[in-house]
Amino acid sequence: MLQERFSHASGFEVLETNALTYTLPEEETPWVVVGNLPYHISSRILFHLLAQRQRWVRAVFMFQKEVAQRVAATEPSSVHWSGLSAQVSRVCHVRWVGEVSPGCFHPPPKVDSAVVALSPRAEVDGIEDSQFAQMVRIVFAERRKTLRNNLKKGGVGSLERIDGVLSELGIDPRLRGERLTVNQLRSLTKALILN
Repeated sequence: MLQERFSHASGFEVLETNALTYTLPEEETPWVVVGNLPYHISSRILFHLLAQRQRWVRAVFMFQKEVAQRVAATEPSSVHWSGLSAQVSRVCHVRWVGEVSPGCFHPPPKVDSAVVALSPRAEVDGIEDSQFAQMVRIVFAERRKTLRNNLKKGGVGSLERIDGVLSELGIDPRLRGERLTVNQLRSLTKALILN
């Protein structure tokens, strides 16, 4: 249908490929990426594109509303703040565009949708995405446990070392992991994973 509708457009090309493995070509003008992502793999596609963020300047995606709320949350004070929020917020500015009702689709889905826009931040923290993701997984692993216990269980050092790092960074060890800001997560990553 796309090929038929846009065949007259100059430079238009339909690529039938796997969004989870496709790499954006390097172009002189950075890409703008737009998509209504398949809801069951939307986070995986998002992370695949975040890994290529040096090749695009803006991305506008439609997600299931609950996922969009987590993507758009930028502070621990939000009820939607999550590990996904922290990882996206670390590398992108995120803007909530708006909700899309089921009636906008044919056939209408049984879930609400929402659109968010992302633009990459300048990267200066010296942390690999995989290192930050590792810290986020540890910190958010068991939400009812304290930060100190999650770090201990995460195997990033002895309790003595963990207590020393938390004290040095001025982070209360009794906090729940989901109360940490992106900057605090960065600091913990540098102190406990990079060192």
